[in-house]
Amino acid sequence: MDLLRSNTNFSVLLISVSLIGTTDKQGYESIYHIIPRIPIILLTGEEDEPSYIDLNYLGAAGLFLKKELTSYWLNTLIKNVIEQYHKQKIIHQDFALYKSIMDNASDGIILINNDGRVNWVNRAACNLFGYSDKEILNNNITFLMPEKYRELHVKGLNNFVKTGTKKIINGPPTLVEALHKNGQFIPIELTLSEIHISDNLYITGFLRDVTQRIAAEQALETSQHQLFQSEKMEAIGKLAEGISHDFNNLLTSIIGYSSLLQEYVKDNKKGLSILNEIINSSKKVTSIIDQLLSFSKNRIDILEEIEVNEIILNFQNMLQLLLDDNVNLDIRISREPGFILIDKVRLEQIILNLVINSSQAMPNGGTISINTELIEVTKIFNDKNDGKLAYNVMISVEDDGVGMNNKTINQIFEPFFSTKKDGTGLGLTTVYNIVKQYDGKISVNSKINIGTSFRITFPGIRKSRNKTENILTTDNLRSSESNNLILLVEDNASIRKMIFEVLTEEGYITETASDAQEGKRVLANLKNKPNLIISDIKMPGTNGVDFVKSIIDDLPNTQILFITGYSDIIISDVIEKVKYEILPKPFKIEDLITIVRLMLNS
Repeated sequence: MDLLRSNTNFSVLLISVSLIGTTDKQGYESIYHIIPRIPIILLTGEEDEPSYIDLNYLGAAGLFLKKELTSYWLNTLIKNVIEQYHKQKIIHQDFALYKSIMDNASDGIILINNDGRVNWVNRAACNLFGYSDKEILNNNITFLMPEKYRELHVKGLNNFVKTGTKKIINGPPTLVEALHKNGQFIPIELTLSEIHISDNLYITGFLRDVTQRIAAEQALETSQHQLFQSEKMEAIGKLAEGISHDFNNLLTSIIGYSSLLQEYVKDNKKGLSILNEIINSSKKVTSIIDQLLSFSKNRIDILEEIEVNEIILNFQNMLQLLLDDNVNLDIRISREPGFILIDKVRLEQIILNLVINSSQAMPNGGTISINTELIEVTKIFNDKNDGKLAYNVMISVEDDGVGMNNKTINQIFEPFFSTKKDGTGLGLTTVYNIVKQYDGKISVNSKINIGTSFRITFPGIRKSRNKTENILTTDNLRSSESNNLILLVEDNASIRKMIFEVLTEEGYITETASDAQEGKRVLANLKNKPNLIISDIKMPGTNGVDFVKSIIDDLPNTQILFITGYSDIIISDVIEKVKYEILPKPFKIEDLITIVRLMLNS
């Protein structure tokens, strides 16, 4: 034994049973463990083979009687044993190599026989299913399949064994689901091939986990959908931008001339009623254009002191038209009016998007409730120390629709997230962004099959006094402002003529120009510098902002009023240190008069 331990460079071992010094199995096993890779020939003088010798276990070539051996026969035996050993060694090495390759393959590999039992499985397959190889081997492959595949598999395998008819065997990869040990389904790409070994049929399955690939494909599809929706919304915004300028110019003329005409027919009730209808209808068109412009990135927000209840009640008819007949709209407003500082269109956009969202959550109909409430916050102590109460204005939109789970609630404000097949995923994101833009807060509460409630709060404001309360009467203004000079630059002839008539009627000295170039020529010919320049923004050639920028250095005391139906020019980025006001088209005559008076009297 000591010799064997110290030297293992033997080609073959001839061992006499009598020299081992033991008659039990343990002694022979110790030899094998010391030199497991050297072929062994056992020699004995006994006629009967000892029962404790297991030739297969030892890997011995055989047990031979000493008396039967000749030198020739022994040489031949040794030569054959060594050759056979080297052949087996190559086979074992190849097998170890193939097994190592299979075990280290990234794809799972399973070998089953013709009755569906697993004969061999690699490490990747074990990892894929969450089992050890011992838990998988000799079991029917169906236990690794979801229930819906098992019967189909058994029928297909039996049919293939009997008739040779193939459906997916030797075919292209097939996307199926596998069953993990923890009960979860795993999407896999399965490729099957048949193998015949010694007239026995085996089927090899190559399994690739495509969970990440499917997730990536879904992410790509979602990204493409988001891009499409984004481009679609941008296109709507571009369309709105394109039509809003022309439409608002037309509406400005319609509303302006109708307002002027009211003075001439104020004693004619029927004529006055018709004019009021024209003006009101024009205002409704204005609201629709503003809704379209809400999709534009370049829309300029116009901050106003808005009475929330009034906006909701005026918006009620339009909302009802958007709802199906089986959806009721229930509006309950606070007793006291609540004022907030916000762009009117943005507030309407919030309400519109929430109502549409609620209606889509009620496929079988139901009720949408819009409620407002004034919530006391704290007392404000100003210079007078009057301790007036501050408040928030709360708007809630509730439905009795399908509701949402917590996972959905946590995602609803994310851009492009939608539970609806054709949803843009932008409605609630827009609501969230507007609320945050105006220092508001939004919360949502929802229960499955009960309904959803959105609750929005904005900081309330104390309404300032009506601006016209601080304005002198028209007669006084005419006498005191008769020297005020105004330059009007407007490319639309109808609007230019209407504004000119309004201003001259109010007693202002007014000069007009149809574009920036003419405006510069008029300025050059004026003896006195104008007190106020009223300029459209979007004009052919030089726009209104660039026009003002080019002349303002020579007119440090001249105030600027921009009027615009729509402009993608951000004024603050172009003009610095210039005080200006913006009056969006279409505007009412009284709004124009009010802002002109305020600017000239400031």
